[in-house]
Amino acid sequence: MNGLNFAWCGRSPGPLHLGNVTSLYLVDERATPEQRLAIEELLTTNPTVMPFSVFKALTSTMLGIRHVPFALDLKATQSRAKVGDALDLQLAPMKNPVTGEEEPATLLKSKGFTSQRQELCATSTFRLTSEALSYDHSGKYGEFSAFEYKGA
Repeated sequence: MNGLNFAWCGRSPGPLHLGNVTSLYLVDERATPEQRLAIEELLTTNPTVMPFSVFKALTSTMLGIRHVPFALDLKATQSRAKVGDALDLQLAPMKNPVTGEEEPATLLKSKGFTSQRQELCATSTFRLTSEALSYDHSGKYGEFSAFEYKGA
């Protein structure tokens, strides 16, 4: 499954950790049928795979998996992602409100469950548009962190 992409999109009526999340998975259309089955198990049925088992436990409404094209340009706080017609994301560095200059900031979390270092930024564009789950978080808080999942 090396080189394939997927995105978990969710919305909760309150704090995420309280659950009642509506979730949608977007999975790389390039995956073979065998890879699609493996990814589906990883994301939705295997209770031991972190962090996806946490997302699954918080989800009360699962909207399914959509197989779509991914166009990614990963450049830290200036990354872009276009995922089918459903997700459009562009990150932008935070700016000093007085000078307008870029203001780099890094968050270190020794116990982070997806990563331990995040580059803090903003979303110049962050829109999810699907038939049952849509939102626009453009111009709000964002994070970038590089991570890689490896089998045991």
